Amino acid sequence: MHSTHSLFLEIFSKVTWPAIPLSDIKSRKLLQTKFGISDPSSHSFIIDQRGVVLQCDATDFLCRYGAAGYPFTQERIEFLEYEDNVARMQPSIKRILASAEHDYLITNKGNQVPLHNLEDKVVGLYFCADLYDKNITIELKAAYEELSRNMADFEVVLIYPHDWWKSWGRRDDEDLFWKAFEEMPWLSLPFEDTNRSKQLQRIFEYPQEILEGQKPDPSLVIIGPQGNFAEKYGANILLGCGVSAYPFVFSNAVDSEIEMVKNLKPEMFWDLDTVFRRKNGSRVRFSQLLGKRIIVLFQNWGSSFNSLLWDFRIGIVRRALWPGVGEEVFPFHVYGDLENEVFADLI
Repeated sequence: MHSTHSLFLEIFSKVTWPAIPLSDIKSRKLLQTKFGISDPSSHSFIIDQRGVVLQCDATDFLCRYGAAGYPFTQERIEFLEYEDNVARMQPSIKRILASAEHDYLITNKGNQVPLHNLEDKVVGLYFCADLYDKNITIELKAAYEELSRNMADFEVVLIYPHDWWKSWGRRDDEDLFWKAFEEMPWLSLPFEDTNRSKQLQRIFEYPQEILEGQKPDPSLVIIGPQGNFAEKYGANILLGCGVSAYPFVFSNAVDSEIEMVKNLKPEMFWDLDTVFRRKNGSRVRFSQLLGKRIIVLFQNWGSSFNSLLWDFRIGIVRRALWPGVGEEVFPFHVYGDLENEVFADLI
């Protein structure tokens, strides 16, 4: 186990700012009293040259805005948020990816690609904080290669949302980035463009949710040619519907789902000899229901089931979708753990 002194030296060796000596107990206690710190957890503040506290939670502030937040005043925050809102409403490639330092992207060989090359393409912004998580990367790579073969105007840009404030080993972080990026066929925002990376995270609200101790799931934001649309749920659409939903927008996903549902047949789910139980105790063999209209309700163990509400909805569906068919509609209540044992009742 590290001693307090050795831990201090380990952390201090990886930062570029000065520190109060660990032996200066008086000064450290004075600061703790001044800022009202009583617990041993980490605290950070931003103070201007007059001694005025500008930010009481400097860690989260720097994680959100980075160096672009300097001089860390409320006026500066409002200006950055205004820029974010403009980019959110008009998400053209040049507006959201260009910066004072870079007007280009890079290939996995380090070559520069001008941003104007992408303005008339569908572009997927691939936010990937965990470069070891290859599940979405594999699916995206397959789609990218298929679309490239079909001459689609589609490009992907890797956005690595690294957090240099919390990441002590920044050199190791960059090595990891290049090792993973070498296996990706698309472009990337330059690793060192942290301000642009952080702005993109703010604009597209990445990550939307993250559990403590875990890295956020990758996300794919789709930007249309000339910024004519933006779809935040591109990853869900790609994984759920595949290349057929290109350019991975919600309307295409709906069309794809409708086509899939149209092709479903009851015999895909149950054996013809399966026997179902009615509420009154009688039983019906599945083969007797072929050709009938069937409604299926899935319910996991432990979730609540309102039979009156269900009966009401069934009545609406019967009248709205299939008027006049009456009892020819057979609703099923399928309940249980879908990964283990499943039971079904014919309601």
